[in-house]
Amino acid sequence: GTQIMNMNAPTIKTVIDPEDRLNFGPEWLTLPGFMAFEHCLYNLARDMVEGYNGGLWDFYRLSNGIRFIQFGEDNARFHLTSPNYADHEVTAEATAITLNLCALSHACFYTEGKAQGQLSNAFHELREWAMGHAEAEANFNLID
Repeated sequence: GTQIMNMNAPTIKTVIDPEDRLNFGPEWLTLPGFMAFEHCLYNLARDMVEGYNGGLWDFYRLSNGIRFIQFGEDNARFHLTSPNYADHEVTAEATAITLNLCALSHACFYTEGKAQGQLSNAFHELREWAMGHAEAEANFNLID
């Protein structure tokens, strides 16, 4: 069924416990979809985030059902540049939104069937939520 999200309700961000990390990706995007997504995500981080050279990523679920992966503490700031020459310094969460949206989009080209459908749905859900984010303008400049 169709899920209607109340965009005015506060969104609660919950980190996934370490013991639940193995199930997070396959439940969200299917195993092939998640593998394609992670591959794209880490390469995009390397290409778009100044000084990025790997690190621990936390998996998050929002109270509205949306999921994403983020590196860095919430109060950290990162300098991002994109292939379209957009250039912004943003929070770790905004960095995650940009990278997750780009990776979900890119991974659709490497998958088919159910995995591709899950990736596409995840992209559109995250994109819709990101429209109300405090750093939406920077995020959408970076992914345009």
